[in-house]
Amino acid sequence: MDCATLSTSTQHFVNLALNKVQRVMNQDLAQTTTDAGRSIPDLIVEAAMVNPDGKSNRMLGSVPNDLLNTEWVQLRNLTDRAILLNGLELQHLVYSGAGAGKLTRVFQMQGQLPPNRRLRIHSGHGHPSFEKKRLTYHVFVNPNDNGFKYQIVKNDTIAIVLPNGSVVDQGHYQVPVEEGVKLVRVPPVVNQQLQMKVRDSS
Repeated sequence: MDCATLSTSTQHFVNLALNKVQRVMNQDLAQTTTDAGRSIPDLIVEAAMVNPDGKSNRMLGSVPNDLLNTEWVQLRNLTDRAILLNGLELQHLVYSGAGAGKLTRVFQMQGQLPPNRRLRIHSGHGHPSFEKKRLTYHVFVNPNDNGFKYQIVKNDTIAIVLPNGSVVDQGHYQVPVEEGVKLVRVPPVVNQQLQMKVRDSS
């Protein structure tokens, strides 16, 4: 077998492997749990801090990194198995003029989320870590621009999106959102609503 044939054959098997990984990921995220006859995603948008203390005074221009990292979105693996995150995107609504908002990428995920663990995605720069007390992994968007991400003037939707554009789960919230107050998923989970809960000290 010549080198060109070997290279083509190897690429074929690589493509098959990647396709298999994608199918497994989609199966892992299949909606299997039911709530009142409706399906619940395995990976959900559980909570968010979209209007941390001090945000309203720093809406324009660059934001100090410490303050930027107080804005975050938290996902949760509801299952007893690890979920592959490669290829998933965290997205939210970006508005253009008076038009309807369009889901736009905030963060490209990678790795996997172990069973019954949380993933908190901070809007600023930082290094990944694990918080044992809350069973929470902390990761960072590490953006090119140091600006806040989520809407506090218009309603927003925070979504977990597959590479093919399908939405795994989403959480909607309405403004106004009180400063320093955390949004949490309102039961039942299938309603996809985030509402103000408590002031957050974490």
